[in-house]
Amino acid sequence: MPPGSSPDTVQNLMTRFRLGDKQAAGERVALFYPEQRRLTEARTKGEQANHTWQPAGLLNQLHVELLKVKALCASNSDGESERRAFLGLAEHLMWRLCHHSWPLSKRSEKSELEDLPDARVPDVEALSQVEQAFNRLVAVNPNPRIIVARIKGFGLSGPYHEYKSFDMIAQAMGGVMSVTGFADREPVRCGAAIGDTGTGVHAAGAIMAAYIQRQRTGQGQLVEVAMQEVVANFLRGRYVDHYRDNKPSMRKDNEITGGVPGGAYLCAPGGPNDYAYIYVQPMNTDMWRDFVTAIGREDLLADARYESAKSRWEHRDTLNAIVRDWTGARSKHEVMETLGKAGVPCGATLDTAEILDDPHLNARGQVHTIEHKTRGRFRLPGCPVRLSASVAPTTAPPLAGEHTAEVLAEVLGLGAADVDALRAQRAIG
Repeated sequence: MPPGSSPDTVQNLMTRFRLGDKQAAGERVALFYPEQRRLTEARTKGEQANHTWQPAGLLNQLHVELLKVKALCASNSDGESERRAFLGLAEHLMWRLCHHSWPLSKRSEKSELEDLPDARVPDVEALSQVEQAFNRLVAVNPNPRIIVARIKGFGLSGPYHEYKSFDMIAQAMGGVMSVTGFADREPVRCGAAIGDTGTGVHAAGAIMAAYIQRQRTGQGQLVEVAMQEVVANFLRGRYVDHYRDNKPSMRKDNEITGGVPGGAYLCAPGGPNDYAYIYVQPMNTDMWRDFVTAIGREDLLADARYESAKSRWEHRDTLNAIVRDWTGARSKHEVMETLGKAGVPCGATLDTAEILDDPHLNARGQVHTIEHKTRGRFRLPGCPVRLSASVAPTTAPPLAGEHTAEVLAEVLGLGAADVDALRAQRAIG
């Protein structure tokens, strides 16, 4: 190993994800990720093989077999020889996957078989040598059925197309941060990775759409998804404020304009997440009646200050104080149960531990327990998409590079000696 490098900083990964019944769909997707610097193999305990910030997430959970080729290179020049070796190998793999069928016959490298992979997905970063090689191959690719999906922070064109992006950058540039948080504080990043996950889900849907179109036309196509554009699309509801007020939509903390009660109300015993979000629709007179009846304050129906949605909004401070007095004497779960049964939209603010223990999610089988080869047993949410005829199980992710030898044998026809030689060159981990 070169000086300054370590197994964590010089790692080339070839991993096959086989989650679910391959026969259920019978389709395959090859994922190519350009080199990403300053990354290590180490991940959090709860990491799944199906990263939802890539299209791999949803496609993998829906029974599509995935082949992932990814380089995690050193952050300095010490790993240059390994990087060059991997680039050569990756270009060879891409050539085979673009110009030949998958799997490649083990009897002859020139055999043409069926089952061409359905998509190639370079990563969100700016052009790298791997991506440039991929572009050269696709440009001369003789197979018109291939579908190429491109995910980038700012797309393939425009003034920002070479800028790098991560989830939080997409949230800032897509406008979500400008409307998240409190008016007297700095913009706040959404805790859920909507830039990453949202882009991956959009890309997965786009790949499926391109595949359906290919079934009709026989032609593949380029699928392009930009993280900024995905987040900006999520923001479309806030343009109601923009056009109504003729100015940019502002941060409004948890308040919903015109809706009272409407917001997060503190509950007992007053911990950091002991809040219940309550929303009484302004236009729904029956819901206001159901709310006051549920909290035992039918007298409010005769109070002129609260007789209409408009008057309730005008007197929201006094009304919110009444609501806080009621919620503050009860747990968030009691508040949710009481109002939920009364037909009033209400949700307890659950933390990550409460999510895993939530009786509803567990009753629906949404929380899964998996056994990981090195990290042991732990629980995590399963696939949120349910198909009546095709179960999407959650299984432990493979180890980094666990299937490298298998992939090289299947795609390139390499034997054990060839794989050992590549490992000696540190072209693979």
